[in-house]
Amino acid sequence: MNKKVFIFSNFYKPGYLAGGPIQSVFNLATLMGEHFEIYIYTQNYDFKKREIKYKIDTGIWIDQENHSKVKYVNHFTYYFRATKQLYEIKPEVIYFNSLFSISTMTNILPSLIYSIINKSKIIIAPRGELDSGALNLKSFKKKAYIKVFSFLFSSKVTFHATTELEKLEILAQNKNFKIQVANNIPKLVSQKLPKIKETLKSNFVFISRISPKKNLLYALQCFAQTKVEGIINFDIIGPFEDIQYWKKCEAEILKLPQNIICNIIGPLNHTEIEETLQKSHFLFFPTLAENYGHVIYECLSYGIPVIISNNTPWKQNDNGIFVNDLAQPEAFVKIIENVHQLDNEEYEIESNKAFNYAKQSIDAQELINSYRQLFSL
Repeated sequence: MNKKVFIFSNFYKPGYLAGGPIQSVFNLATLMGEHFEIYIYTQNYDFKKREIKYKIDTGIWIDQENHSKVKYVNHFTYYFRATKQLYEIKPEVIYFNSLFSISTMTNILPSLIYSIINKSKIIIAPRGELDSGALNLKSFKKKAYIKVFSFLFSSKVTFHATTELEKLEILAQNKNFKIQVANNIPKLVSQKLPKIKETLKSNFVFISRISPKKNLLYALQCFAQTKVEGIINFDIIGPFEDIQYWKKCEAEILKLPQNIICNIIGPLNHTEIEETLQKSHFLFFPTLAENYGHVIYECLSYGIPVIISNNTPWKQNDNGIFVNDLAQPEAFVKIIENVHQLDNEEYEIESNKAFNYAKQSIDAQELINSYRQLFSL
């Protein structure tokens, strides 16, 4: 009989506003659902939308097409009444999809007691919460929490790092933390989105939460310095997480040249995003910190070249990826101006590089083996 894995996921499908963490859990369940009994315990609303409940039965385990089971519960039950679920399901592995979540804070101790009694394994996936860019936001509270957590739990939990770099970032907080590396699981896509690229006409897109960490303001400042002929369209897709930050972005939009047209689209679900990407030529994502960047991989897998900061695991190697240091905004501007001038034949070459790299960079069996090892006791 397969081992049982119990996952605490603050938000889950059909939600999408929390971005990557939802996709990470869904992809994990999809890839590993035939190898483990996966139970996903989550809230019955989307990120920052507590007043709008899903039209889904709550309080019961619902079978999913990817072989997992999901239970949706209200806010209070999720944070303070989860222990009962552990003793009913009796999982061999308890997996927290965040380090700093309130649910981790409230459920880690009862989970530890359960794990001692039942000899189970506790895994915490920080999902990039411990990289320097993320830690610099509300740093005092986070560092204080890490010190307390280290004192109480450092020898009792295993951290899931998705890259060797993230492993080093976790060890920087406490060299005694136990860590296992298993790469993030992307959505496996095998179909390139066909599109036409006219010379001096380009469609750029930004897809992420509107917050300082995702660095939309920087992207807009780069476009404000861009001098090109023709037309550039820039689509902004994502929920407005930080309203004060968005106001700064709005002010920067007013400074854009007349031939750079900004389209403020807002949050979209995954199907709507895919429809939008059918006309997108380039992703521009100068993020401050990204543990993986599902949107980066998905764009590559659709044949969309990406322009990103060097704060992600993705590297430039004649592969449809353009990487630059945020300390050099003029270099980003130069990349934008250069790719804007590509004609359809030249663009198709870069598009094929992106698509082929995405296909070649994923080994499903290797991922399965790494997660089997992660979930082993």
